[in-house]
Amino acid sequence: MHTQDNAASEAETVGFLHARKAGDRLHFCVSCGFPIATYGRLSPCLHAFCLTCATDMERCYICNAQINRIERIGGGARLYVSSVTLQSFKSTDDLKQHTQRVYSHLMACKEVSAPEAVSSSYPPQPSPSPQGLAHTYPTRHQMPYR
Repeated sequence: MHTQDNAASEAETVGFLHARKAGDRLHFCVSCGFPIATYGRLSPCLHAFCLTCATDMERCYICNAQINRIERIGGGARLYVSSVTLQSFKSTDDLKQHTQRVYSHLMACKEVSAPEAVSSSYPPQPSPSPQGLAHTYPTRHQMPYR
């Protein structure tokens, strides 16, 4: 009964200005670009869109994951969105844990790729002159006709 009252009061405010205070955060739907009044949070990927776009999707617009469920979250509720993964969380603690996991993963990837990316010769060797590269690139006379 309580959710029906919420839906009815929300439906009455459609088309009217929202009573947002200066400084309130506002999320825009990644799919349509409009401000989000009511969120549609996808499960299992946790990406959030406006409810209209979320209900029109068969697969997530961001990660292409199959949608199992759409959670309707009213515009008055706080939703925290990761700026890296665009996943949404209901509390700052959940967002902090997610951020720490993502940061740890990125640092682990950096450690793995760092030795490969660093050259054994430092300082870097100057690039060869164009005359030195002449034997590696065909001249326009050696190029096949198309």
